[in-house]
Amino acid sequence: STVTRVISAKVEFGATYWQVQTERGERDFVTQSLQENAQWLGEHHLLLIDVDGNRFEIADTTALDPVSQQTIERIL
Repeated sequence: STVTRVISAKVEFGATYWQVQTERGERDFVTQSLQENAQWLGEHHLLLIDVDGNRFEIADTTALDPVSQQTIERIL
């Protein structure tokens, strides 16, 4: 799924709980170990892989709204 907005993200016990807006609507998902499951594919291109193997892609983090950008910077 393509992420268009990060509504919230919080880290608890090594897991990150994401609430995002995608092109298919709002989604909640969990990632473990951001070192492995948050991959930068380019300078501003981010891929998140949840615990079920689903892929959430942000093609250009700089194109997101300021709150989404701040949330990503705080988490990563």
